[in-house]
Amino acid sequence: MLVGFYTVASGKPSIRFPQALDAALAYGWIDGLRHRVGADVYTVRFTPRKKDSFWSATNTKRALELINERRMKPAGLAAFERRDEERTRRVHAARDNPVLDAATLRALKADKKAYAYFQALPPGMKRLYTFFITSAKRDATRAKRLAIVLERCRAGKRIDPFHPFRRD
Repeated sequence: MLVGFYTVASGKPSIRFPQALDAALAYGWIDGLRHRVGADVYTVRFTPRKKDSFWSATNTKRALELINERRMKPAGLAAFERRDEERTRRVHAARDNPVLDAATLRALKADKKAYAYFQALPPGMKRLYTFFITSAKRDATRAKRLAIVLERCRAGKRIDPFHPFRRD
């Protein structure tokens, strides 16, 4: 389901994103892609949660608040109770503190110019680059992402965090 929003700057009355998210969480749905439609309008896609859906820290916190406020509906409560807390902890740890495996680190170090650029990156960008590589589920995807990182670092250019596959 697409929900349309006017930006605050538009001055037009509109439901705000936090209100829509609360309603979605209360019924067991999740927010998804956001698309700008115009200068003052954007949409967000909301979908029902899958059984094995990952819960972000923000959505977990908000769901607990909705439960405490007695605003969570049975469908939302069921979705929340189905979440795998251990999996959520693992995903957060992998995202917050990603670590390159030995083979990937060797490949990065083998390219002196790329490695020097990588080492000079601020800690947050290093984490982003590392997570970009390590979050791939398939070896082929991991290799493709490593190649992108090597190429960009060799050229002395950063990866666009919102469009990492985009080339200049």
